[in-house]
Amino acid sequence: MPAVTTTADAAAGMGGWQGVPFASLRAGQVFPPRGFSIDAQALCRFRACLGETPEPGDTCIPAFLLNEFLTLKAALRLPPGVLHASETVTVLAPVHVGQPLRASVRIEETAIRNGKRFVVLAQEVWAEGAAEPALRITRTLFWPC
Repeated sequence: MPAVTTTADAAAGMGGWQGVPFASLRAGQVFPPRGFSIDAQALCRFRACLGETPEPGDTCIPAFLLNEFLTLKAALRLPPGVLHASETVTVLAPVHVGQPLRASVRIEETAIRNGKRFVVLAQEVWAEGAAEPALRITRTLFWPC
C-alpha cells in the first residue's frame, strides 16, 4: 500500500487537522481490513433507536447496522467538513449476531467536479469463511481540502 502523507498546508487550512489531504488519495488504494462483530445488545440498541422492539430470536443484523464508519475512520482521518454526497448499499447475504466479520475499504476514484473534490470509496463487509461479501457499500464523499 502506498504511504499516505499529510501536508502542513492542509493542517494550517483546517485548524491544525493532521489527516489525509485530497492530493494524497489515490484510486486503487486499499486499506487494512478491520475485524468486528455485532452482539445482541448492539442489535437491541439499534432497534430501540428505530422505535422497534426486537422479536424473540431475532439474530439477523440489518444492513444499516453493518454499514459502519469505523473501518473508514481507521483507514483515513477524515477532514472537518467532509460531507456524505451519496451512498449505495447492496445486501448479498444475511449476517447474524456474534458472527465474526471483517470490513475493508478501497478508494475507487478521486475527482474534481465543478471545482469540488470528491472521493468514491468501496467498502465490503465479509462474514468469516464466506466466499462472497455480505454487504457492499459505495460511498461518495465531498472532501473539503
